[in-house]
Amino acid sequence: MSFGDSKSQQYTAVIRSCVAIMAILLVGSSAEAQINSTADAEISLSDQELINLGIRFAPAIATTGEMGIRVPSLVIASPEKGSRLISTVDGEVHDWRVSLGETVDQGDILAVISSAMASERQSAWIEAQANLEIARLESSRTDKLFAEGVVAQRRQQEARIALQNAVRQEAAAAQALDRLGFDSASRSELALNNSYLGFALLRAPDAGRLVHQAIRSGLPVAMGDVLGDLEPSSPKWLAISLSSKLAADLEVGSHLRVADSSFGLTLRQREYSSDPETQTVELLAEFDGGVDFPLGTNLQVILEPPSGGVLVPASAVVYSNGQTQVFIRRDGKIHPRALELTPIGRDYSAVSGLSIGEDIAVDGTALLKGMQLGLGGDS
Repeated sequence: MSFGDSKSQQYTAVIRSCVAIMAILLVGSSAEAQINSTADAEISLSDQELINLGIRFAPAIATTGEMGIRVPSLVIASPEKGSRLISTVDGEVHDWRVSLGETVDQGDILAVISSAMASERQSAWIEAQANLEIARLESSRTDKLFAEGVVAQRRQQEARIALQNAVRQEAAAAQALDRLGFDSASRSELALNNSYLGFALLRAPDAGRLVHQAIRSGLPVAMGDVLGDLEPSSPKWLAISLSSKLAADLEVGSHLRVADSSFGLTLRQREYSSDPETQTVELLAEFDGGVDFPLGTNLQVILEPPSGGVLVPASAVVYSNGQTQVFIRRDGKIHPRALELTPIGRDYSAVSGLSIGEDIAVDGTALLKGMQLGLGGDS
């Protein structure tokens, strides 16, 4: 661009500024600018004056769901189901029975872990099982002898107490084995043929798909270590971090939606106290149906505006005496109107006080406010 072009553009900008200022002054002194000396003064401007001043009006339209505020979120497994696979023993991953990406049913064996801790608990259960069988036989024999008058009632009571103790000890040992993946069927196989003796079993806590193996076969593992992740087949959830102000009207049961999609969610859990540093609260929402989003996917959630609202662009809003106002044009007259507005992203929604189709100033509102205050005598 040449120096002459640059100077020309500067002159043009100066001239336009002067024209705008002169137009305001002319409007203020002309008969066409009839403004009352009240706060809700009407302003009369011709179409040509509106063009000269850069003031533009547009018909008000209804708000839609996509006009809502967009907030970031993260796809997670249901916190009620869980997705992490945790080792319950110290030992070594003997082998994985399921490959990555493979779907499984609840209770399927995913991996086998060799462990001295598992051996100790298995031995304790086998011993408790044997003691229980002995106690049952002794109690039955004593009951028969008492009925025949061979032994005293005290002897019968002692045998029954011993049986009760054996039942409790076997139940406790069985519960310890259950935490190692041995259900009643597995315990029966262990008792009959030493099946999986010296091993702990990592079972699928829910139906789903194995999406991550954190520790390969042959590597050591400690109790509490993460072995992998299972993506449950149950509906996934979204974790949402939201400012406490925006979350104020959201309650458990509220409906949300993923931006630019038809995937709906229902708010299941929320915090009511905000983080003192970030002033945010955490929300957990469940998808209303199955989705293909992998765990850890970042999505945006729409906080839809109130139903029945009318869109008010941010450029249309002015502030006067603590009120939010817009300028409406009707029958050739322009007048301010105070509205209660709800933020919806960059713009606002008016649930009342504004009708669809009304002409609302969307450009040049600062000039209109200046005319209202400067020419109306209330400044």
